[in-house]
Amino acid sequence: MLVVLQGPERGYKQKVKQLEFSRDGTQLYAGITKEQRGKPDIAQVRRLILNAPNGIWDVLKESETPCDIALTEMRCFPKGYGTHQMLVIDGRWKYAFDKRGEMTWFTHDINLVSRTYACFFPWERALIEYRGDWRLNNFLRQYDFHNDPPTETELALINLDPSDSISRRMLSPSSINGRRTWFILGTFDGLLVGWIEDFVFHTNSEYHHPGEFIWTSFSKNGHKIIGVCGLQVLIWEHLVSTSNENPIRDVRSALLLKGHQQRITDTALLPDGRRIMTASLDNTVRIWDIETGEELERYDWGIGPVRSVAISPDGAIAAAGGDGENQIVIWDLE
Repeated sequence: MLVVLQGPERGYKQKVKQLEFSRDGTQLYAGITKEQRGKPDIAQVRRLILNAPNGIWDVLKESETPCDIALTEMRCFPKGYGTHQMLVIDGRWKYAFDKRGEMTWFTHDINLVSRTYACFFPWERALIEYRGDWRLNNFLRQYDFHNDPPTETELALINLDPSDSISRRMLSPSSINGRRTWFILGTFDGLLVGWIEDFVFHTNSEYHHPGEFIWTSFSKNGHKIIGVCGLQVLIWEHLVSTSNENPIRDVRSALLLKGHQQRITDTALLPDGRRIMTASLDNTVRIWDIETGEELERYDWGIGPVRSVAISPDGAIAAAGGDGENQIVIWDLE
C-alpha cells in the first residue's frame, strides 16, 4: 500500500510538522502549520480515519496564535488512560480528544509559556510535562489521570544555564529495573541525563555536542540513549548506576548514523526496538539498525523535504508529512 494524501485546503504553504497514530492504529493525526502572507501563521490539528470509506479528513482544532508557541506537542495517549486518545498542547492550552474526535479534557496556564513538551508514564498513568518561559523558569509537572479531572503536581525545578534552551521532544522517560526513572533532556548544545528526587532534577551526566538536539529517546529496553543532531543520529550505551557514575561512555564509543544530506527533522522508533526511522529536508525517509548503524531502507516519493514521520503501534504502516503542500504519504512497512 502506498497512498499520497493531499489535504483539502490549498492556496498557501502548509507544513505537516507532526504526525501521530492512534493507539489502535486506525486514525492518523496531523499537526499542520498554515503560513499566510501578511498574517500570523495558523496551527491546525487534522484527523484521518484510515478505515473509513474514502477516508475522513476533519479538523479537530485550529489555533490563531503565532506558531512559535502553538502546537508544541501532539502525543497519543497509551492504554490505560480511559477514553482519552490524543493530547494536543497549544501554547497555554492542553486538550485531550477521544476516538470520536470529541474533547474529553482541557486545561490552560495563566502565564504565557513559550515551550511546553510532554511524555507519558504508562506505568504510573501520568502525563509529565516540561515547561519553560521567557524568564527561564524551567520545571516538570505531573498530571495524574487516576483522577477525573486529572490533578496537577509540581515535580521538579530545572536549573539551566541561560545559554541553554530545551529543544523539541526533549523529555524522554525510562524506568530500568524499577530502581529509578531516568530522563533525557535535549538542549540546543547537548544532552542532560538524570532523574527526579525531592523536587529536584538530579543531573547524572552532561554531554555537549555542537548543534541542536531536536529529538532524544531511550531505546525500548532502556539500555541506549539516542539523540538526533543536525545530519546524524548519535547512540550511546546507557550505563545503569545508582551512583553518580557517568551513564554516557566516551564519545568515541558513540555509534553515528550518517547519510542524510540535509538536516534531520523528525524521528520515530519502530516497535521491535532495533530500528529507527528518520525524516530529512533532503527529501528522504530512512530506516536504520540502531545496533550496527546500517541503513536498511530509503524512501523518496518526490514530495520534497519531509518534516515528520510516524509509525503505527503494531509497526505495520508508517506515515510521512511534507514541507509545503500538505502532503502525507502512508505506506506498508511489513
